[in-house]
Amino acid sequence: MMSSRIKDKHILLKIVIGFVMIVLTLIILRAFHVILHIGNEYTVCFRNEWKIDDTSKISDDNIKEIVYMKKLNRFTSINAQITNYDFLADFTELESIYIHSNALATGIVINDLPSLQNSSNLEYAFLYIDLDNLDCIANSNKLKDLTVSPYDAEINSISALKNKPELKGLILKHIHCSDYSVLLELPSLEYLQIDGSELPDEIKTALEEKGVEVKETPKEELQKEREEYEELVKSHQVQND
Repeated sequence: MMSSRIKDKHILLKIVIGFVMIVLTLIILRAFHVILHIGNEYTVCFRNEWKIDDTSKISDDNIKEIVYMKKLNRFTSINAQITNYDFLADFTELESIYIHSNALATGIVINDLPSLQNSSNLEYAFLYIDLDNLDCIANSNKLKDLTVSPYDAEINSISALKNKPELKGLILKHIHCSDYSVLLELPSLEYLQIDGSELPDEIKTALEEKGVEVKETPKEELQKEREEYEELVKSHQVQND
């Protein structure tokens, strides 16, 4: 009987010690940012892909620990409740970035991004936000595909497209700038879509002579697309109410 009690105590002690060890391990992993708390979710720093959408309970306050994902190479944010994307400047391994934030749907206007130069291998950038310039990718010299589509802004400068020897696909919407000559300095360009503006004839001709497929969408068509989208959002909001 006595030996049985002693055995039970040993088993209980082992269980307690095991539990304590697990708790201490978790505390240490949290302290060294191996386990991260982002939004309402616990995750690990080794992830290489992260996606946020309008159903994610993530905001400026609870996304801060994402900077410890040192291996992150794909970042996606779709109509998220985030107003500040400065944390993107801390990443060094990004290869693809997709940000879509429409103020009509979210109530949040994103008109600035930090320089992405620390992610020297960035190849794909799709930015559906209200930028009026391309400065954030000025030093992203390995870009292969770039889309910038503001909603309530106009791109007034594309000078940041210099030194993009690998850029093959380029889509720019709501563009209104005075100098398009940088487009002739893109040796790998295969496809160009300019929406809301007309390319100067000499630029368009020179690009087509180099074999670039050029597509232009008149401003009137863009306005029609916008009106249709606004109607769609309004009807969706009515249904939700």
